[in-house]
Amino acid sequence: MISYKKFVFLMVLFLTLLLFFHVSVWNIYTKYVFPKKYHIGDLGRLSYKINNLSPKVDKTILAKQHINLDQWNGEKVDILTLGDSFSQGAAGGLNPFYQDYIATYFNQTVMNIQILEKKANYLEMVYLLENSGLLDKINPKAIIIESTERSVLERFSIDHIDTNKILEIKLLQQLLRDAKWSDKTLNSQVSFINNININALKYNFLYHYDDNAYTSNCYITTLNKKLFTSKDPYSLLFYKETINYNDSITSQKVEKLNTNLNSLALKLKKKGIKLYFMPAVDKVNLYSKYIVENKYGQSTFFEQLRPMKKEYELIDTKAILEKEIDRGVMDVFYSDDTHWSYKASEAIVKSLSDFQDWRR
Repeated sequence: MISYKKFVFLMVLFLTLLLFFHVSVWNIYTKYVFPKKYHIGDLGRLSYKINNLSPKVDKTILAKQHINLDQWNGEKVDILTLGDSFSQGAAGGLNPFYQDYIATYFNQTVMNIQILEKKANYLEMVYLLENSGLLDKINPKAIIIESTERSVLERFSIDHIDTNKILEIKLLQQLLRDAKWSDKTLNSQVSFINNININALKYNFLYHYDDNAYTSNCYITTLNKKLFTSKDPYSLLFYKETINYNDSITSQKVEKLNTNLNSLALKLKKKGIKLYFMPAVDKVNLYSKYIVENKYGQSTFFEQLRPMKKEYELIDTKAILEKEIDRGVMDVFYSDDTHWSYKASEAIVKSLSDFQDWRR
C-alpha cells in the first residue's frame, strides 16, 4: 500500500513535470501562435509552425474606407458588397478590406452588408434585399458578391433558389444593422497552461512525416521558389478542405452556378445595377504550378467558368493574382493564412477598369 509521503511526492513530481511541459511548449511554440499584440493567420493557428508565421498589426492607411449598414444614414451608395471572410477583413494586417481600395482609388461610397445565414443564402440574400424594397433604398450602381473558391459550388450551384423571400423593410434593415461578423479565434487569449500545447508539440513533430501531421486541417507542401517572406519561404500552407473541393468540380455544377448568377444579373439590370462575381481563388490553386511534385490535383473552376456566356462581370482573381506571382511579388497570400494580403486586394481593385468610369 502506497504511503502518504510517497503519494505526495509522486503528485508533486507529476505536477512539476506537467508545469515544465506547459511552460516549455508555450515558450517554444504556442505563445508565437497566439500572441497578444499581433494577428496570426488561420493556418498558423492550425499548424503551430512558427517558421511560417506572418505576424501582422491591423492598420488601415487608405484615404477612404467602406461603411457597414449600421453606419449608413441614407447617403448615396455606389457599390454594395457581400461575402464571406474575404469581405470581412479576416486576414488582418495592413489595409485588410478590398472595399477600402475601391473606395479610395475610385472615390466611391462602398457599403458592405452581412449575410443573414438563417434567412437567406448568398443569392437569396440579394433577392431578399430587392423584394423587401431595401435595395431600391440603397440604390447602388453595382453589387459585388464574393466567395472563397472552395465554397462557390455549395453556395451558388444549387437548385430551388427562393427568389420570393421578403421581409418588412424596417425589420430587414434592423436585422442587418444588428448582424456582426466575428471570428472568435482572432483575438483569443490563451493561458500558458492549456490543452493546445499538446497539439503544438504533436504537430511540429508529425509534420516531419506527413503533409498534414496525419490529423491537422492544415497541409504543408514545398515550393520550388521563394514566394513568402516568412522564415520558411519555400513552404506552402493550405486548408485541408481544398482537396475535397477540387474533387467535387464538374462541368454541370459550374454551368448551374453560371445560370443562377445570370438570372440574378438580368433581374438587377432592370434596375440599372451591375452584378460582379468575385470568387476568391484558393491558395493552393493559385500557387499550384510552383509546388514541387504536386500531388493534390488541380482546380479547374476558373478555367471552366471563363468561356461561359455571362450577364454579370467575373472578377477573375486567379488570372489577376497569377500575374502578380509570376512577376515575383512575395506574400500575395499571407504565408500563415487562407486569405490574401493587401497586395492582392490592391492588384484586384486596380484591374477593375469599369470602375474608372465611375471615378468622381
